[in-house]
Amino acid sequence: MKRDINVSNVTVQCDPRLVVPDNSTNQTSGLFKKDTAGKLAVEHEICDLAVSNLTVNGSLTLKGTVTGSLVGGTINGKKAVDARFNTATALTDTLTASESGTMFLVDGTATNVVNLPAFSTDNVGVTYDFFLTVDVGAPAVTTTIVLPLGGNFDALISLIDGAATPNARDANGTTLTLLSTTVAGARVSVTCLTDTGSASLWSATTISTPIAKNT
Repeated sequence: MKRDINVSNVTVQCDPRLVVPDNSTNQTSGLFKKDTAGKLAVEHEICDLAVSNLTVNGSLTLKGTVTGSLVGGTINGKKAVDARFNTATALTDTLTASESGTMFLVDGTATNVVNLPAFSTDNVGVTYDFFLTVDVGAPAVTTTIVLPLGGNFDALISLIDGAATPNARDANGTTLTLLSTTVAGARVSVTCLTDTGSASLWSATTISTPIAKNT
C-alpha cells in the first residue's frame, strides 16, 4: 500500500475492509480492480489501517471505539451512562480505563465500593463522573471511590447546603466517601493527572450534603 493516497471516498468497514472507487477512466487507484459483479468499488481485505496524517474535510462517522488524544477540533457524541451501581443492592466493582468519560448512576440505598483501575501510565487523562440518584442509606451505609494503595486524590470538596464549611481543598487521601444520609443529587468527578505505574495523582471534585470525605 502506498504511504499517500488521493481518492474521492475511502470507507473503512468494521470487518475491516477497504473500499476504493475508481478515480477516472484514465487514472485509477492502485487498489482499484474491475469488479466482475458490476459494482462501483472493490473490497480489499486489510487487518489494520495506519496513516501518519488523515485530514477529513467532510463528515467522519465512527461506529467503533476511538482511543488516543484529540488535538484541536471537536468530537460530537453522547456521553456514556452506566447504571450498574444504580440498584438498591450493595455492589463492589472495579472500573476500567476504557470506561473513561462515563457517567455512573449510583443508588445509595446499600453500600457501594467503586475501585479505580490498577496503576498504569495509560491511565493519565482517564475521567469518571458519578451522580447519586437515591440518598445514601442510614445509619452505616456509604458509597466510596477508592484508589489503589499509593494513589492520591487532590480533592475540592463542596457542600450544597448546611452549616458546615461550604468548601475546602483536601489534597491527601485514597478514598472519597459519600457519607450516610448524603442527599440525592450529589456529584463526584475524578480525573487521573499522573500515573507512574506505581503511584498516581487524581483530581477530584465533590458536591454533596453532607460534605464528602477524602481519607
